[in-house]
Amino acid sequence: MSPSKQTSIKEIHRRRVVHFLYAALTKRLNQDHYDAIFDQSVILRQRLFKSAGTPWEGESVSLRAELIRSISNWSANVQTTDIAPPVEYPEDVVRETFDLDMQQKEADVAMEQMRHALGVDVLGWVPNEGYEAARRLACDMKVQMLEAAETPDEVIAIRDHFPFDDFDERG
Repeated sequence: MSPSKQTSIKEIHRRRVVHFLYAALTKRLNQDHYDAIFDQSVILRQRLFKSAGTPWEGESVSLRAELIRSISNWSANVQTTDIAPPVEYPEDVVRETFDLDMQQKEADVAMEQMRHALGVDVLGWVPNEGYEAARRLACDMKVQMLEAAETPDEVIAIRDHFPFDDFDERG
């Protein structure tokens, strides 16, 4: 396993251990706080608030998915049966939204893993001393993705829109 993959796995493991220890110790030492932070309705509201407050980047799937989750757990969110959800979605839209949301999350994870492997930040910047190595690795990634592409449309998308290609910032 490559050193960058090992580092990534170690970081995921570290975060899970920290989360587990925080939850276990909070449950033991501060039950009221534990009940508040792990309450399902609070978690749903936090996720909805985060999705609604994130700067819009051209996709609304994650926000729609959070809205649908809130609507499906409406009674826990409003704590009364007198108020109906303000929006309803047909079942086919719900299914399509959850499928797209899952695909979006998978793509986000893949993009984050590629950024991490290349040493590139979210704006596409890489330190000067790592530029040439990042460029070579990005080229290798693109070649491998082109080889793995299953349709002509995928080939065109990768060839023309690979996120780690160099581009002219002035033009």
